[in-house]
Amino acid sequence: MQTTNFRWLLNILLAIIVYANCEAGRLLGIQTLPLHFSAVWPATGFSLAALLLFGYQAWPGVFFGNFCYNAIHILAGDGAIFGPLAAATSISLGSLAQALVGNHFMRRYSTKSYFKTLRDVMVFLLAGGFVTCLIAPTVGMLTLLANGSIQASQIGYSWFTFWIGDCMGVLIFTPLLLVWSLKKLILRFEDYKEELCGLAALFIVISILFILVNQYPVVYLFIPFSIWVAIRFGFHGTTVASLLISGVTITATTLGYGTYHTAYPHSPLLVLVMFLETILITGLLIAALVSDQD
Repeated sequence: MQTTNFRWLLNILLAIIVYANCEAGRLLGIQTLPLHFSAVWPATGFSLAALLLFGYQAWPGVFFGNFCYNAIHILAGDGAIFGPLAAATSISLGSLAQALVGNHFMRRYSTKSYFKTLRDVMVFLLAGGFVTCLIAPTVGMLTLLANGSIQASQIGYSWFTFWIGDCMGVLIFTPLLLVWSLKKLILRFEDYKEELCGLAALFIVISILFILVNQYPVVYLFIPFSIWVAIRFGFHGTTVASLLISGVTITATTLGYGTYHTAYPHSPLLVLVMFLETILITGLLIAALVSDQD
């Protein structure tokens, strides 16, 4: 009885979290695309992390969180009922299938903590990220095309945005949730207080420069910053740094600040996110090399 109640509670909370993250992703979405596809989709990362942490019992929460979001926003643009609900079901099943496939391969080929060795990171990047994230965009685009919600001429750009958004959501949030849930933090703040204060000050300075300076690619300064964090603080530091760097640069770019609006006025966020993926992947790989050496 207690196990059943836990599953119900788990899936209800997970559905709420996934739905809330879908809405958060929508705020960054491209308004001219169906369902406001975004270059960052946090719900994908949360869905994969939930399955890896709680097992296959978490699939209803992943599905219904996505379904509620898709149903609400497809119905908002279509007065009919059956067609939009069928489309919402199909898109949500694509998102669930993507999370299940990523979960399967990571469980099979990774260590128990998922982020410990270089192999773990490579499995995550391929099985959990770039390859697996082809599933939901493909199912979504075919569904919207069949439903008449998208024109054939929009498929390429929409699919690419969908795929980049899912990859980015996985890269930022899945490692963060798994590392801080499964790996014990052995560093003490007292031992690294001065270094952490210096890193915090450096991060603030780079962030301010990114917001205020439009003529130069200040975002490149985050590369040595992330490398330093990865070497000194491993996966725990890397995942937090990735969240902070992504949060500052994406928010600033969305609000119209930063060099990407000057250099790429038509798709600044999309270009920024593709560069951020390089920073996030570099951090994870260096953290894995440090972990292997330890």
